[in-house]
Amino acid sequence: MILFRCSTFYHVINTINIKVNLLPKEEIILVLNSDSNFKPLISKLRDCNLFSKIICSSLKTPDMNEFWYSDSEKRETILENPLEYLNKLEGCDIFEKYSLQKITDIYFGMDFPYISLLYYAMVGKGVVPELHVFDEGSASYALEIKPWLNRSGFQHETYGDASILKHFKEVLLYEPDLAVANRDFCKINPIPKINSNTVLKKIYNSIWGVPDLPKQK
Repeated sequence: MILFRCSTFYHVINTINIKVNLLPKEEIILVLNSDSNFKPLISKLRDCNLFSKIICSSLKTPDMNEFWYSDSEKRETILENPLEYLNKLEGCDIFEKYSLQKITDIYFGMDFPYISLLYYAMVGKGVVPELHVFDEGSASYALEIKPWLNRSGFQHETYGDASILKHFKEVLLYEPDLAVANRDFCKINPIPKINSNTVLKKIYNSIWGVPDLPKQK
C-alpha cells in the first residue's frame, strides 16, 4: 500500500497523474493536509475511485516550525519519540489513521521536516518505507535533499540500513534533464507529461470542471 501526501492542488494534479500512468494497480491512501482548502474536491476525488482511502489532516506546514526551529534541547526531546510528537500535533493515533503498518512507499513534495519525523516514527515501529519526491516546481530541480535531512537533527548513521538516507528511491520530475540537484543522492526519473490523454482529461475535468474560454473577438 502506498501513501501520497498533498499540500497543494498541484500536488493533487501530480498524484493523479502518477497514479494513472505509473501506479495503476497500486492501492493508494491519499492524505490532504490543511495548507489548502481541499474540501470542495473531496467528494469529487472519491467519485474518481482512484484511491482506497482519502484522509484529511488538520496539520499545516507551519505546524512543523516548532520542530524545525526549536532549540537543541527541545528538538532532542522530539527526536527521541517522533511518533508521540506527531500524534500530539495531529490529535490522533497516526499509525491507525493512516494505516502506516501497511505502507511500503510514501510520495510527497519537498516537505522534509514532516517526512523526517514520519519516516523515523515508522522505523520505530518496524516499518521502513521507500520515499519518492514528486515535482512541485523549481525547488524540485535545484534543492539538494541531503542537507535538509541532515538539518533535522536525526543521527542517521545510528539507524544503519534503516537510515532515511538509504531509502530515498527517486525524485520524479516532468523535465528530469533540467535537474541540477540530487543526481548523486538518488535516481531522477520522469513523470509522464500531462497532455490530451483522455483518461487524465476526463478525471481532471470531473474534479475541477471544464473552464469556459472567452470568445474570440
